Amino acid sequence: MNSYFTITLALGVSIDSFVVGRHINHRIFTALFLVSFSHFLFFLTGLYAGEFFYKLVGPFMNWLAFIIFLYLTYDALKNFFHESKIILIDNIKKIILITIPLSIDAFAVSASSKSLINDPILGLILVSIFAPFFCFLGYETTHRLAKVSHRSIYFAETIFFAGLAISVLSKHILN
Repeated sequence: MNSYFTITLALGVSIDSFVVGRHINHRIFTALFLVSFSHFLFFLTGLYAGEFFYKLVGPFMNWLAFIIFLYLTYDALKNFFHESKIILIDNIKKIILITIPLSIDAFAVSASSKSLINDPILGLILVSIFAPFFCFLGYETTHRLAKVSHRSIYFAETIFFAGLAISVLSKHILN
């Protein structure tokens, strides 16, 4: 795959950081650091785990990546139709508890897509930049544009993951 795939992948796994930003009351710099660090760590761990997974399920890696992207598309679409009330927090433990589950998809996606990522360093850099960027957008949306819904972010995430799933499937079928 090309660099476009890596960029789209990094956007797809980072865009849910918007949700973390929506819940932050005042500790935005702490949240930005935690979001960036956790996405970097989970993406890096996934890349190393991807080596092991590739040895295990090598010929089926494209199908596994397709299934994971399909599930993430479904999950983002489900969240798009479910609007929830936002609770603002400043407790670091709660910020971590929100950040880690949202970073786990970075692990799953990088592990299942390891063989498809041309430049893993680019992926790590982009995830480390995009995650705090979307977190900050979520924070600003909550504090400055309180009427804006996060549903548009879930829609964008749905499009990203659906595009990745189609890209993996078409690449697999054409080869």
